[in-house]
Amino acid sequence: MNKNDVVIKELLTKVEKQRAELGPRPKSSLVTNGVVRNPDMGAMSMSLSLNMMSKDQVIATFSKMLRDRDDIEYACDELGVKPESDSVYTIEQWKEDFVTRLSVIEWNEKKVKLDKTEAQLKALVSEEARTSDTLEEIAKLLG
Repeated sequence: MNKNDVVIKELLTKVEKQRAELGPRPKSSLVTNGVVRNPDMGAMSMSLSLNMMSKDQVIATFSKMLRDRDDIEYACDELGVKPESDSVYTIEQWKEDFVTRLSVIEWNEKKVKLDKTEAQLKALVSEEARTSDTLEEIAKLLG
């Protein structure tokens, strides 16, 4: 095994350690129904699935929810009326789901990075080291 193969093996060990630290994919069990109405589309109002949102969409959607809530509360204060909510879910419930979604996105990004790094490292391994690794795996299988 050459010098590069030793370095590659050390790096592959680090990748495996980081993969173990990453753990299993977080469960995406939602408190809400995970469907966000987007009233900004006017007559073409559409719904967005939380499980399909990107990080930027999650942040923008939650930001809009917070602004809308604050605007309604302010308007009601100014008008001297009590705010009425037409939402089935509270901001806190949506926040919990948005945090869950962001953790899944972050986990996916880290996994993709680890997979890509591992593939790059394995492509760099010399033929001699590959043969040696394959022989070790066969020896383990045969006992």
